[in-house]
Amino acid sequence: MITAKAAALESYIFTHNMTAALVKDWPADKWTAQPSGLPNHALWTLGHLAASVAFFASIAGVSVGPVPENYNTLFGMGAKPTADSAAYPPAVEIIAHYERTFKEFCAAIEKLSDAELAEPSAKADSGFVKLKIDALSRAAWHEGWHAGQVSLTRKAIGLPGIMG
Repeated sequence: MITAKAAALESYIFTHNMTAALVKDWPADKWTAQPSGLPNHALWTLGHLAASVAFFASIAGVSVGPVPENYNTLFGMGAKPTADSAAYPPAVEIIAHYERTFKEFCAAIEKLSDAELAEPSAKADSGFVKLKIDALSRAAWHEGWHAGQVSLTRKAIGLPGIMG
């Protein structure tokens, strides 16, 4: 029998792997391509996801290592992407933080018991994340939302789909 924690982790890992597959073969000169009508470019999205993990971890009562302080300015809630690639750290750095924060969040969740994950979250009164385990499923939802945007950008810049 699969536990709620295992199911939530599996969902988040699946979503993360889909996002990683979407950007795996991204052309270096297209990281900040933002075709008309699309809200974010791929580089901004990966930085945003890396920066967002700390929020989801905090409401689950765990922590991940920090991302550089300027990530909240560049990629945090309300930050607007720019086509100027010089405004961002190198893609390899952003990808490294994206992967690291994901792995650290998963590892921290793994250490919590099912009983701990069933406790109210730090944001329980907001209705967004009532239980600690909800932080994991919301992180999967959030990444999936942005993966959809990356998928649309991928198509718009002429890259093939990843699912056939």
